Amino acid sequence: MTSSTSKSDNGSQGEYCPLDQHIEKLSSAEVDEKNAYHDLVNYAPVCIHEIGLDGCLKKMNRAGLNMMGLEVEDQVVDKPYTSVVGDDNQDWIQALLQKAIQGEPIPNFDFSVGVGLDKRSFASNFIPMLNANGEVIKLMGVTRETTEETLAKEALLRLNDELKDRVNDATKDLQAALDHLKETQSQLIESEKHSSLGGLVAGIAHEVNTPLGISITATSHIADEIHTIASKLEGEKLTLEELKEHIIATESGCRILATSLDRAANLIKSFKRMAIDQSNTVHQTFNLHNVLTDTIMIFGPQINGQSITTTLTCNKELNIFSEPGSFAQVITNLLQNSLVHGFDECEKGKIEIIVIEQDTHITLTYRDSGKGIDAATLPKIYDPFFTTNRCNGSSGLGLNLVFNIINQTLKGSIKCVSNLNEGVEFTIILPLNTESGHIPA
Repeated sequence: MTSSTSKSDNGSQGEYCPLDQHIEKLSSAEVDEKNAYHDLVNYAPVCIHEIGLDGCLKKMNRAGLNMMGLEVEDQVVDKPYTSVVGDDNQDWIQALLQKAIQGEPIPNFDFSVGVGLDKRSFASNFIPMLNANGEVIKLMGVTRETTEETLAKEALLRLNDELKDRVNDATKDLQAALDHLKETQSQLIESEKHSSLGGLVAGIAHEVNTPLGISITATSHIADEIHTIASKLEGEKLTLEELKEHIIATESGCRILATSLDRAANLIKSFKRMAIDQSNTVHQTFNLHNVLTDTIMIFGPQINGQSITTTLTCNKELNIFSEPGSFAQVITNLLQNSLVHGFDECEKGKIEIIVIEQDTHITLTYRDSGKGIDAATLPKIYDPFFTTNRCNGSSGLGLNLVFNIINQTLKGSIKCVSNLNEGVEFTIILPLNTESGHIPA
């Protein structure tokens, strides 16, 4: 018994029962879990820290210490959390900390702080930890370093600012180039106007030379007749029959002289009116038929020289309120376009201008029987500097000028229909009064 008791005692003191062994295994497992959790927190690649309700740090893992440039945990334990966030951030982070202590989660906040000689950026949070009664007992936080991200964002912002500056500079350069181009275009358009007017001057000069030459001849003939009569009269040799013949010859000469001078005067008068019109950019009421007639008359020498007939159908009493100079410029350029491009390979041709008056506008149809425009060229005829006759000095601004004047100055629209070898037809719609607004295309 004694032996048995002794064994039993010894057994109770020196041997473990199965239950004791199980409990020991459980305790060992719990210790391992705690160690594993401790290692997980301590060696996590982000800062994990614990903050007490007094706002002081209680724990910080190894990653956090490294982020803050610290060696041991004792350097931060029981120190205010705000002591590690930098002086510039203390007030606003302290306000967030108080909210978290009151139970409000702070999911994210960013701050930058100097660590040694470097400035580092961080993203952190405050997570209230509650007991079974729902009371806050401490705060947990996870902080990760965002220095590289912040530097990348700053670099991106700098690059963006640089790009904006470059774009602004490029925009200024482009605007300057555009302004210069517009100025150049304006100068070219003015040059085109003067060029077309110069061409008319040459034609008028040539045409006026003919009646003036006839007038000079007629004047010389009349002078000779008068001299002859005067000589015979002085010598008392003038017969009645000779006097009658001299009178008839003189009358004929005077008629020729009057007709020729009248022709020259009409040409000069028409040219003068058109020249004044083309330099007049003031909106005013003018007779459409007169402007068309004067413009066609100015082209008489060229039209007759190319055996081209012209017909004008327009109400002689039709008045419109617009810019007569701009309108005359349009007709001038259309006539020049026909003579230079439409009939350059044709012996004979026809130009028709038909004006139809409607309630608020007029429709002017201009057509010629020239060689027409092919399908590939037709969409380009209004483009600046586009011409199929550059070798003969064309600038490519004639129809571009027409298009701009009609759309911008006269507030109308223009359309062109043409086929190769079938002539060309322009349909121009203009308001009777430019002050009434733009005519829809």
